[in-house]
Amino acid sequence: SGISKSIGWKGGGSFIYCTIKKLNEDFMEKILALKNGRDANKLLKTIMATGFISYDIDKIALEKNSPEFENLDLDTQKKLLVRLLDLNFLYVPYSEIEDKDYRVSEPDRKLNRMFYSLKIK
Repeated sequence: SGISKSIGWKGGGSFIYCTIKKLNEDFMEKILALKNGRDANKLLKTIMATGFISYDIDKIALEKNSPEFENLDLDTQKKLLVRLLDLNFLYVPYSEIEDKDYRVSEPDRKLNRMFYSLKIK
């Protein structure tokens, strides 16, 4: 029921959210734009090195079998690349905006602190 019960929400209206900074979403956009298997293979290596990989992916087995990835058709390669990503990390979570590893700019941190400090009656 989320917050609906606590605020007496009866339906209607809208839901507003704010995204902080892209993470795996950048990879999703690159996957959709792929035109050939060679670029898909390069993207696989980049995702393995810098992406947020799904917890149930065996990275060692994937690296060992990467030559097989090259032999797949482009559509299958794209599906596997999407499956590789942890979709919970399409964007930087609000709880992580102060983590310097994510390089969230001060103006973006300020905007998000203001947005998420809105009080609900």
